[in-house]
Amino acid sequence: MNRIYDKILLLIGLLVLVASAAFYLFSDGPEDAEAVPEVAPSGSDYTPIPLPEMSLREATWPQASEQSTGWIYDVFTPPKIYINLDTGEWVSEGWKPPPPPEPYGLYLAEMDRARYRIQILGYIEEDFKDATKSLLLMVDEETGKNLRVRVGDAPEGSDFEVIDFTIERVFGADGGISKRATASIVDLRTDESVDLVHGMPLFTDGVAILLRSDEDSALEWRPKAVGATLENERGSYRLTDIDFEAATLTIEKTFPAGEREPESQTLAVQESNDTSGNEIDKKESSASELEISPFDSMF
Repeated sequence: MNRIYDKILLLIGLLVLVASAAFYLFSDGPEDAEAVPEVAPSGSDYTPIPLPEMSLREATWPQASEQSTGWIYDVFTPPKIYINLDTGEWVSEGWKPPPPPEPYGLYLAEMDRARYRIQILGYIEEDFKDATKSLLLMVDEETGKNLRVRVGDAPEGSDFEVIDFTIERVFGADGGISKRATASIVDLRTDESVDLVHGMPLFTDGVAILLRSDEDSALEWRPKAVGATLENERGSYRLTDIDFEAATLTIEKTFPAGEREPESQTLAVQESNDTSGNEIDKKESSASELEISPFDSMF
């Protein structure tokens, strides 16, 4: 029943709409509407009005008078106002802000534990039953030279000899198996035996420090201990303190010819904008790729 009523209401609405449209289209409008009469224009011709003559005069601007505050300015000459950084007071034209302070000339780029001079980057197993036949990929941190050595080799200029290389399968708590590769070398400088474990950089008791300069991109200073000095055209720098807990250095700068009193600053590591990356990290990454073998999952 509801559907029938809906159809009846829809039909009535359509009829009303059609009737309204027909009435609008065929209706002539009100019968008593009056036609607009036509009226001819009348009156005299337009007479132009003469423009008045203008006389130009030169304006004379008076000199700015001195105000009670000591500032001299007028409507179109706004004052030059500064803030005295020393006193915090407003001062007028005639005072100039002091020049910016001279850059210190150094910033701490790196501060980390010192790495042992020889590191193992990777290895290539050539005989899975005898690890001593593997090719070892090592690096001399002092020279940056990559070394390819085997057990028994003593690379010229690096002062060490490889005496053994072992690969141990280590079972983890989760049941997984990992490899622990260890290269045993003799340091020919100290006659000490040193074990280098792949994936675990070996550090010494010292600290590796690198200072750079924003003003001189070629400057690299690697002080070894407190008291180390550096001299350049900006002055003389001396390392006076190393705080291992806070990872900071204290540097004292002495200016040329005693221009100013010595200045000390405590430097913390700053992030570098250099996107080239650390060469050691790159070498470790590439060496790790070399050691990957399809047979590793079988052991």
